[in-house]
Amino acid sequence: RPGLPLRNLIRHGSIEGAWQDESRRWHIDMDKEHAEKYSISQVAKLCAYKSVQPIYNKINDGTIPYEKDEKGDIYFLKKRVDKWLHENRKIPATKPRLSKLDMIPHIEALEKLSDLQETNVQSFVNLIQSTSQSFDDQELSGKLNLIVSLVESDLNTWRSRIMEIISKIQDSTENK
Repeated sequence: RPGLPLRNLIRHGSIEGAWQDESRRWHIDMDKEHAEKYSISQVAKLCAYKSVQPIYNKINDGTIPYEKDEKGDIYFLKKRVDKWLHENRKIPATKPRLSKLDMIPHIEALEKLSDLQETNVQSFVNLIQSTSQSFDDQELSGKLNLIVSLVESDLNTWRSRIMEIISKIQDSTENK
């Protein structure tokens, strides 16, 4: 029946802001300020942990900012976790300055750029230079500077070289 899965979700309380009026019609209030949330496993991946146990330890110690919903489930607000990670670069000790999750959007953007036939090379170079300045990770800055120098030195074969660099970056992030 149409609408049955949605009705079941509403009845079980899985949809935030759902309520029933006196005529037994269901309404869903629109959440104007949607907070971006991380799960425990997402925070563990950001911190480069292989399991979620260290995150539970930090929750029990009270050293990581977290929230609880009405059901008692734990979640993390993206802004607070990002601020905590920025303030505590050595906590957790195994977290690299740049995680795999940070590299994925840049690799995808480079792959999209390499597929384009009529790409403005100078705007591509400017994008990479501005990206390299926004990170304090020397290894990433070095890789991005290498990409810039390759593009500027030989504009005729830049697409093949970028694909080569993309594969090397992907290999290096998978090995960390």
